[in-house]
Amino acid sequence: MLKITLATAAAAAALMATGAQAQEGRWDGIYGGVHGAWSDGNVQDKANPQASKQDIDGWQGGVQLGFNKQSGSMMFGVEADATFGKNKKNWLDKESGGSQYSAYYGSDSIRTSGTIRARAGWAGEKALVYLTGGLAIADTKHGLGCDGSITPAAIGRCHGDGSGDFFTEDSKTRFGYVVGGGVEVAVTERVSIKGEYNYQDYGTSDVTLKDPLWPTASGERSFDISNHMAKVGVNFRF
Repeated sequence: MLKITLATAAAAAALMATGAQAQEGRWDGIYGGVHGAWSDGNVQDKANPQASKQDIDGWQGGVQLGFNKQSGSMMFGVEADATFGKNKKNWLDKESGGSQYSAYYGSDSIRTSGTIRARAGWAGEKALVYLTGGLAIADTKHGLGCDGSITPAAIGRCHGDGSGDFFTEDSKTRFGYVVGGGVEVAVTERVSIKGEYNYQDYGTSDVTLKDPLWPTASGERSFDISNHMAKVGVNFRF
C-alpha cells in the first residue's frame, strides 16, 4: 500500500508539470534526485504507563520527484519522496526502566517512509530557501518478547529453560503530517544540492502484541511515534 501511494504521488507530480509553460526562472519545471538521511525518532507505548520512551535512529536513503513554479522571487511547488532503510531500536526492559530481573525485550522501527509535500519560498539566482509541509506515510513495526537467558532470576515470568520464552510482532502503515524547511543551491543550470529538515508526527495507533505470560495484557497496544529527519541530497532538472 505504501509503495502504491508513493508511486501515485510521483506520477501526479509529473502530470502537473506536463502542461507547464517554458521556464521563466532557474527553478521552474520538473526535477528528480536522491538523498541521504539521518533519522532520530521517539516511540512511546501509551498502553503501558510504566514503559519508557524509546529513541530510534538510523541512516537511510531515498529518492524524490517534484515540480516548481517560479514567479519573480517567489517559488511554489510540490514534491513526493520515499526514504528506505530501518530507523530502529532494540531494547531490554531491565535497561529501560523495568525491573532488574525482567527478561522482557522488544524492538520498534520505522522502515520505508515517504512524504507528499507543498513547498514555498524565496528563489534567488543561485539559492532557494523554502518551507514545506504535507502528508507523511510510514511502515512501522513493533516487537515484544521474553528470553529466559537474559536473567535466570526471572522465575515465574519467563523460565530459563525456555518454556516461557516467546516473541510477538506486528507492523502497520501509518499516516501523519510533516513540516520543515530547507535550502537548495544551484551547482550548474540543471544540478543543485540541498539540505532539508523534516519533523514527522504519526500520532497514536494500535498494533496487536500477544503476551502468553500475561494474557490480560495481550491484544491492542497504542504506540505514539514522531521522527526528526535531516536530509542531504542532489536534484537534477529536466
